[in-house]
Amino acid sequence: IITAVVLSLWGLGFWIRSIKEDGTLSRPLLAAGSLCMALVSASRPQQLVVSFTAIALFFDPVFKKKILLLGKKYGNTAAFVIPYVVIAILVMYYNYIRFGSPIDYGANYNLTTNDMTQRGFVAGRTFLGIFSFLFETPQTMAVFPFIQSIGVNTTYMGTTISETMYGGILACNMWLWPVAAAFLGKAGIWKNKKALAMMRAMMIAGLVIMVADTQMAGVLARYVMDFCWIFFVAASIGIFALYEYISENGSELSLKLYKCFMMVAFAEGMFYNFMRIFMSDTESIVESNPELYYRVMHIVAFWM
Repeated sequence: IITAVVLSLWGLGFWIRSIKEDGTLSRPLLAAGSLCMALVSASRPQQLVVSFTAIALFFDPVFKKKILLLGKKYGNTAAFVIPYVVIAILVMYYNYIRFGSPIDYGANYNLTTNDMTQRGFVAGRTFLGIFSFLFETPQTMAVFPFIQSIGVNTTYMGTTISETMYGGILACNMWLWPVAAAFLGKAGIWKNKKALAMMRAMMIAGLVIMVADTQMAGVLARYVMDFCWIFFVAASIGIFALYEYISENGSELSLKLYKCFMMVAFAEGMFYNFMRIFMSDTESIVESNPELYYRVMHIVAFWM
């Protein structure tokens, strides 16, 4: 998962830098971005969905200036497409010689918790995944580490593969709340429509990956890593858009309040995610490294 996340971030970075100030494209950077994005297929195929954010990012070069894909700038098109083609051939050949099919990534040989080949797509599982991954609030307590894991409850009439969760990423990370700006396209906030389109594309990609993970595997805490970074990137776009709008159109007080909110949101997110490390679970630090656990406990909860 980490490899796919890093490759996706590199790919987005190269793609963004490939667009020059005059609107032309840097072919080496364009090719580097496509190479990184294509390599995602070798580590985490569902994260290939992030590649479709290129529609928002390269909308002008493709549909307006026609210097990519649709126009006669064949060098740009080759730089964008060839890395995908080459990596696709190599990955599909590897899948074929190892698993007997170019599109089989090994699910038929998964001997862990469930037969992934028989899960199918069942709409009844989707809402549970979205709620658990995004909106479920954590369970709090009065003692260190102040939050504890939550069991997944469902009335779905079938097998639900799940692990204990730690709260939804939107419910537990105030830093992500500015994603709401994606729904304010007509409120005058967005001077840069490409940024709005990119933010919405990232959120759609995150939701698609979330639903895919829910359907293919289940509600598992580690799969949050597949898409949480996408929502953080989208939120970062919203944060800067709101800051620009408030600084230009709001009062000095509103700007100060916004800055205070973001500082509180950052502190809350850091505290929550740091406390998650010390939750009692199957691989608890209190068991594997009790000295570290109690040192941190007495530093954080000094009154205990």
